[in-house]
Amino acid sequence: MERYTDATRGRWPVVSLPGNVRAITVTARIHQLPAWQRSVSSAALAAVALVVVAVSARSGGAFLVEALAVAAVLGALAARIPQLRVETGADVVVVNLLRTHRLAWPDVARFVVGRGGVELQRAGGGRVPVHAFPAVAGLTRSAELRLDLAAEGLERARRRRSDGVRSDAPRSS
Repeated sequence: MERYTDATRGRWPVVSLPGNVRAITVTARIHQLPAWQRSVSSAALAAVALVVVAVSARSGGAFLVEALAVAAVLGALAARIPQLRVETGADVVVVNLLRTHRLAWPDVARFVVGRGGVELQRAGGGRVPVHAFPAVAGLTRSAELRLDLAAEGLERARRRRSDGVRSDAPRSS
């Protein structure tokens, strides 16, 4: 595991895959994909929104209102993607595309990799998808490993919390 320095919080761990590809950024209690992956996803959605409007305008604007509506939805999703994360503090907060879930630790049974990516399994049954770590069609080995590492990191935070440790922040040596 490589260690990088964060000026505001001292040291924090970053899990690295073979080939020096970062899998997860864990800063104190926030679990999310690296900033470059979140930025690329947002930029791709924003680009699609621009293409939709440009194609509509170029074809005489017949469907400009519909194109603007589609572009607005894509723009809203592009703005939300960088915010996707899981916070493991006093409660578990899962920030997804359309909804933020706040759960008390006793309501969390475990974190697993499911068909849609990483999922939070609730103690009383039911699942909460974690959009910060989605599955991708035709998963590559590195994508599977990224999901496994994300689920393991979140599960480790859950176990620490159930063992009485108040935070999943790295312990000082």
